Amino acid sequence: MKPTLGSDWQLLRTRIARAAGTDELALIRADMQDLFRKELGEKAAALLYKELNFTHDTLIRKMILLAEKRLAAEGAGEPPLPYAFLLMGSGGREEQTPWSDQDNGLVYENPPEGTEAAADVYFSKLAQRIRQGLELAGYPPCTGRVLAENSMWRRSEAGWKDQLSGWFEEPVWENARYLLIASDLRCVYGSEALAERIKQAFHESVALNRGLLLPLLANTLHHKVSLGLLGRLVTERYGPYAGGVDIKYGLYIPLVNAVRLLALENGISDSSTFKRIHALIDRGAVTVEFGTACREVFLHSLEMRLSTPFYRENGHFATAGILPAEMLTRKCRAELKNGLKFGKRLQRQIIRQVRGSVKKGRDASSAKLREHTGQ
Repeated sequence: MKPTLGSDWQLLRTRIARAAGTDELALIRADMQDLFRKELGEKAAALLYKELNFTHDTLIRKMILLAEKRLAAEGAGEPPLPYAFLLMGSGGREEQTPWSDQDNGLVYENPPEGTEAAADVYFSKLAQRIRQGLELAGYPPCTGRVLAENSMWRRSEAGWKDQLSGWFEEPVWENARYLLIASDLRCVYGSEALAERIKQAFHESVALNRGLLLPLLANTLHHKVSLGLLGRLVTERYGPYAGGVDIKYGLYIPLVNAVRLLALENGISDSSTFKRIHALIDRGAVTVEFGTACREVFLHSLEMRLSTPFYRENGHFATAGILPAEMLTRKCRAELKNGLKFGKRLQRQIIRQVRGSVKKGRDASSAKLREHTGQ
């Protein structure tokens, strides 16, 4: 589904293209929220997400261009090497909401010998300018520091591959978390080829060692579906949202995590959850019936995410991701319970499939070893 030409969203994107500076982009970002509020409930969620994410991408690209121009004006010159600016998290998956924060990284071409330090100095400054500009425009930086400004997420191609190898070789909890974050990366600006080579290195490592899926599975199941004993909704017990249901971490994130791991287990390199579901169906990794149900539940989780109240604080848009108790009508509760039940079913399925895949890989390795040794 393509964004609508001639729509109010297209007019916003035209304004972004013509914007001369960060202040102007900040005003456009505020207008995005107003347009979102206007169209929420009027437009199908899938189309609203498409328009919203296409506009986010347009604004981020413009901010990168402005950051490049600012560095040039400061005497730093043009980018010394081809590079790709990467989105992670909901941006990488093309699932940004009006209140999404910054989750990003940067990869640049391997610099000639002797120029490594100079290249990193330039891209460090560029990442800082991009972060500052996006923050001024209403995108708060990731609290977990998944930012191109952080050297962990800003490296040369060789540096990225070495770092991935290190995480794969020692897949402790934190490294497994980094790998899952990296698996969502998407190039929003610059060299698509560079980003694709990083993704290729990632997926080759998974294919060569199926045992890596087990620590990824443990991390994937960290967030539990908000459904308790006897099918009861798990609600917030205290605070301003008491009685409400955490849509982000109780439904949306468990679905995203489960689909991501199924995609990794099946060698699917797409970063979008919808595209991953379609690829799983196409490859026969899940039945058409199961995949269709998964897609519908995921879409419903997106609709409910958009319905959670959001606010502006310190110039940034934010939400608790919780559907308040007063919005939990009988119909809403029934639909939510159906989605959560499917989420539980999906988590059980990934446990079976991943453990089965790992066992199959180990059995195949053992058979090759016996064949090699003549036993």
